Amino acid sequence: MASKPDRSHSYVNSNCFPGEYQDRRNLQTVDCSKTVWILASNALDPIIKEFCKQNQKAIFLDDDPSEVLRLMKILGKQLKDEFKEQFLVRIPLC
Repeated sequence: MASKPDRSHSYVNSNCFPGEYQDRRNLQTVDCSKTVWILASNALDPIIKEFCKQNQKAIFLDDDPSEVLRLMKILGKQLKDEFKEQFLVRIPLC
């Protein structure tokens, strides 16, 4: 399993103030209400590789688009759940 990411520099303010971000380096609050966050990571690569290995025939060799779509939905859910866990994504309940 991959090591946990470094969260010592910043965090998303979860005090129900949408779009606020606080940089821990200087404690400045930044309005990010019109910001799109694009995250890139290879942290989930092992999950993708293992899934493709287990489903190699259906994904790469067979010609059944509906089966590929079904498998991609399963993989997508696995990635979403693992992403939330690895990066401690929390949705505040206001």
